[in-house]
Formats: sequence, structure tokens, C-alpha cells
Amino acid sequence: MMLLVYLQIFFCIFATAPGVFAELSSIILPLESTVWSPGAQTTITYRITGSIGSDSYEIDLTTGSPNNAQLVYVFENEAKPTVVGVNSVSVAVPDSIPAGEYAVRMGVPTGPSSWVYSQMFTISSTTSAMASTHNPDSLPDSIANESYEHRNIASESPFAAANHQTKSSS
Repeated sequence: MMLLVYLQIFFCIFATAPGVFAELSSIILPLESTVWSPGAQTTITYRITGSIGSDSYEIDLTTGSPNNAQLVYVFENEAKPTVVGVNSVSVAVPDSIPAGEYAVRMGVPTGPSSWVYSQMFTISSTTSAMASTHNPDSLPDSIANESYEHRNIASESPFAAANHQTKSSS
């Protein structure tokens, strides 16, 4: 009985100790009101909790609801957080993406497939040099502190697998 109490205390301390892990807790931007244009450079803003290590996160563009998301594109660069809290990464919106409603998902594709999703946002049909972005410092606390659920995606579209292989082989 005493051993069980010690083990519970040990695991409780180990699970919350600084330096144990970094967790991608939410994607702050893009928001629902965001509009991206094909060919534009844009910024994805996300929140990290825990401690910073050597973690990096794949960045994907999906369509459909998070419960049935279809992978559309894997961005070339990964998100590599530098601080606990708010981080950002710049990405190029592909020229070939058709207009529609999309979400960004970020996660580690190896091991358990746990992804964090942004709000759904719009990609316009007009090619532009700029995408609509928001300053994370000017976001209301209710949005900046909002956390979106981790979702598991069991399968991906055939296009997703081909896109991922193309990225890996280059």
C-alpha cells in the first residue's frame, strides 16, 4: 500500500515537472475571419505549454470538419517553437489550392496521430501577394487563450499520402 502511494506521488511530480515535455495546446491564428490568397506568405500562430525541447510539428492544410478532415497539403516547413507560450511560423499558401473553407492542423505524424486544429477559414480564388493576418498581441484574451481539441485522424485521402511522399523524397 505504501509503495502504491509513493508511485502515485512520483508519477504526479514527474508528469508536471518542468522540462518533461512540450505540448502544442492550440492554434491561435488563422481565425474564422481570416482570408488567405494562393501564392501569399502568411503566419500561423500557435501556443506551446510545458518546456521547450527539440520538438517540431508538421503543418498541414485540411478541408472538412476535424472529425472527418481530409488532408489537402503538407507545408514544406515545420513549426519549431522557441518559447513556452505564443510562437509563430511563416508559410507560403500554395498557388494550386482552390478557393474554399480550410483548417490548419499541426502535430507529430509519427506515433499516436494527435493533431491540433485551427478554426475553419477561407482561401480565396484570387492570387495575391499578401494574406489577411491578425496581430496576436491585439487578440482578445478569450481568443488568444482558447484551446482547440486534439483530434485523431484514422485515415487520410490518397492525395494526402502522395503529397506526403513527395515532400519526404525531396
